Amino acid sequence: MGDTLAGVFAVLAFVWIIVTVFLQSSELREQRNEFRQQREASQDMARAMAAQAAIFEDEMRGRAEQSAEKQARQLSEVLKSQILAIFSSPPTLIFSNGERLNFNIQTLINKKYSKGSQIKALDTHTLLSHFSEALDKISETAADKSNHPRFPELNAIKSNLKLLTESLEKATNATRLEFRYEDLLVLQNKFGNFLSIR
Repeated sequence: MGDTLAGVFAVLAFVWIIVTVFLQSSELREQRNEFRQQREASQDMARAMAAQAAIFEDEMRGRAEQSAEKQARQLSEVLKSQILAIFSSPPTLIFSNGERLNFNIQTLINKKYSKGSQIKALDTHTLLSHFSEALDKISETAADKSNHPRFPELNAIKSNLKLLTESLEKATNATRLEFRYEDLLVLQNKFGNFLSIR
C-alpha cells in the first residue's frame, strides 16, 4: 500500500507540477501582453507629447514672427517720418573745417518730385535709397574724407535701421521680401561707412 500511495502522490505531484507550469506560463504570457500594451501606450503618449511640443513650437514661432513683423512696421514708419522730416526741413551740415552745406535731399538726388504729397507717398525703402544717394553725393564732393560733417540725424536713422533689420531677421520670409531686407542691409552698411569716415 505504501508503494500505491507513493505512486498516487507521485502522479498527483506530477499533475500539480504540470498545472503549476501551465498557470505560470499563462501568467507570463499575460504579463508579456500587459508589458507590450504598456510599451505601446507609452510610445503613443511620447508621440502625442512630441506632436504637442511641435504645435507649441510652431505657435511660439508664429507669435515671434508676428511680433517681429509688427515691430518692423512700426520702425519702418519711424524711419519714414525721420527721412520725411529731413526732406521737409533740410539741416545745414557743418564740416570740421567750418564749411557749411545745406543738406537738401531733393537737390542731391536724380529723381525729382513736384509735390510734397508725392514724397509722402513713397515707401520707407525708397526714401532710404534717396537718402543714401544724397549721402553718396556729399561723399563725392568732400575732397578731404576726414572732413565729413557730424550728422546726428544719420545716427538716429542708422540706429532705427539696425533695429528694423534685427526685427526682420525674426520675421517670415514673406515679410523680409516685402521690406526688401537684403537692400536694407546694404543701406545700413552704407550709412555705417559714411559715419565711420568722419
